[in-house]
Amino acid sequence: MPLTVPAFVSALSALLALATAASFLGVLCAPRWRQHRWLVAKPICAALYAACDIPLTSGWSDGALIRVNSIQLTAAAVFCLIWLRYAEEDLGPLPRHGFRAMALLLGAAVLTFWAPGAAFTGAVHAQASPWAGISYRFSEFTPAGEGATAVLLLALLVIVVRYASAAVRRVDHALPQLAAAVLVSIAACNDSLVALVPDVRVHFPVLLDVGLMLAGVFKGALLVQRWRSDMVALATLSAELESRVEQRSKELEQAMRALSRTERLAAIGRLAAGMAHEINNPAAVVSSNLDYVLECRARGGELPADAGEALTEAREGVRRITDIVRKLLAGAKAARQEDARGFSVADAVHAAADRVRVGMRPDVDLLVEAPAGLTARGSAALLEQVLVDLAGNGEEAVPQGRAGSLRISAAQEGDKVLVRVRDDGSGMDERTVARLFEPFFSTKPVGKGTGLSLAVALALLRSIGGDLRVESEPGRGTTATVVLEALPSTVRAAA
Repeated sequence: MPLTVPAFVSALSALLALATAASFLGVLCAPRWRQHRWLVAKPICAALYAACDIPLTSGWSDGALIRVNSIQLTAAAVFCLIWLRYAEEDLGPLPRHGFRAMALLLGAAVLTFWAPGAAFTGAVHAQASPWAGISYRFSEFTPAGEGATAVLLLALLVIVVRYASAAVRRVDHALPQLAAAVLVSIAACNDSLVALVPDVRVHFPVLLDVGLMLAGVFKGALLVQRWRSDMVALATLSAELESRVEQRSKELEQAMRALSRTERLAAIGRLAAGMAHEINNPAAVVSSNLDYVLECRARGGELPADAGEALTEAREGVRRITDIVRKLLAGAKAARQEDARGFSVADAVHAAADRVRVGMRPDVDLLVEAPAGLTARGSAALLEQVLVDLAGNGEEAVPQGRAGSLRISAAQEGDKVLVRVRDDGSGMDERTVARLFEPFFSTKPVGKGTGLSLAVALALLRSIGGDLRVESEPGRGTTATVVLEALPSTVRAAA
């Protein structure tokens, strides 16, 4: 069957409408546009309508032509419904549920087109356009079919009025939509006149397939323009956001530097306050005792009877000051410790236990568990000193007048050697445990400790890759754990 010129134009319109649908899909899959992907159905309906114009000039049977007309008019109804729905989102809802009313009317028109004998009589009439040399074959409509077709024209009229009103109000993008709606309405009126009035002298061929295709092109151009505007706005927003992020990052960096300086100053202040508090007490004793001896000698020329006792107290004060300075220097030098070599953990533990037993309270039992062959990276003297300090703290934690126990144990867990010092003393609450490693913080009575042993021990252990952990609970004792890096025993032998 040869393809006529009108059929070729209809096929070309259908292909162009499908191409427009493909471009719609590409744009509507972008972020912020995905909720409008249903708009792709609009050019697809236009393509289907144009394709159904091909049988009008191709000699199809009467029954096939009636079915094609039902498909074509259904596609037109869906096209109008989609356009009305988009106008709802673009311009706002119709008054008094107008969209729902139009949707019901279009649905009734579609049912009419598909009900047997409701829209078409079953006959076909020919209609010619003499000046164009084209002859069409149309299905004859019943009054119900004519009414259903009028519903489609009414939907187009509503669209034209809506966008005309929006164009008068200078709503963005209303004018291109109005032009497309007017073009489609004129083509629809022309085709309705040709199809419904058999004896009219036709001056134009059917135009709605081309009109729907052009409307789709208009809509595609409008979507691309809106998409481009969104992309420009997004690029502007992204640049502004980058600028703000950069500015905030600079402000945050400055705030962090200021916070770091504040923290350092606060740490220095706490250290200075602790040093002043710890040194002032023994310094006051030294100063007052020396002043006392000097004043007595100045008055009588001889030293008083208790001069020896005063000088002894002064020497004890100087010793305490020297001890504080020594521990501070030890903590300051901790970061410069040389890489420690392997040593026997058992030897260091037993040496520390021997030192602890000297002068230990008789009502406190000391238990030691340290397997031979356990080797760690570090310094035996360092571990010994740390254990002596921890054991001394544990002994003092046992209240006077009751028996207690102190246990030092060592074991290897994975690649770490853990040396634990447990006591069953009075224990500490979480707040106290959190402050244990602060310089000059001490739970002992005034004059009984400097509050530096744990801070210095932690600094020394960390300088060789170790750590010190303390767990405690009021009334249930304390466990201090020294963590060291485990080494094979061959390393100690080589060293």
